Amino acid sequence: MHEHRQEGGKLNFICQTASEMENIRANIRLAAKEGAFAVYHHGTETGSCWREGRIEELREIMKTARDAGVVGMFPNDSDQAAENAGLVREFG
Repeated sequence: MHEHRQEGGKLNFICQTASEMENIRANIRLAAKEGAFAVYHHGTETGSCWREGRIEELREIMKTARDAGVVGMFPNDSDQAAENAGLVREFG
């Protein structure tokens, strides 16, 4: 995407977090800097967070996305868990 943007490209894109990156929040900020209009948290990692009770971590990830100016969301089968935790699915 970086090269595409440098060459004048205007493609809108949604970015998935890279779970292999140590710092997901930095990954979100980088995606926003490169022009993503939305970021979604990697589904496998989201599921792990739910099962392990790391709901506050997911809240912070969503806050990072909003603070970076992109819409955030949780994919896969997390809808009911997100609703129960007071998190709102923002697109999808």
